[in-house]
Amino acid sequence: MVITFISELLLQKGHNADNNVITSSSRSSGRLRARCRSRGAAVALTPAPTLEAALIKVEIIKDQDLDEDTNMPRDAFEIIAEDMARLVAGRG
Repeated sequence: MVITFISELLLQKGHNADNNVITSSSRSSGRLRARCRSRGAAVALTPAPTLEAALIKVEIIKDQDLDEDTNMPRDAFEIIAEDMARLVAGRG
């Protein structure tokens, strides 16, 4: 009976510890996503100097869902269109 009680107590404590780790990990993951999104937005807003840079920006915009981000000051794909127009015109 005592062993059963101790086993259950240990399992309970282990379960709580796992939940704490998961909760802490989720918070850290959320902060990391926010930082990545913020840096992705900064990249998206910066004029691309080359076609390769513009294509990387497209991938970042898609990866971070910046085209759907209401916090973006401008439409992300309009910025890409401007980059492309500038690069095609030779003003890169």
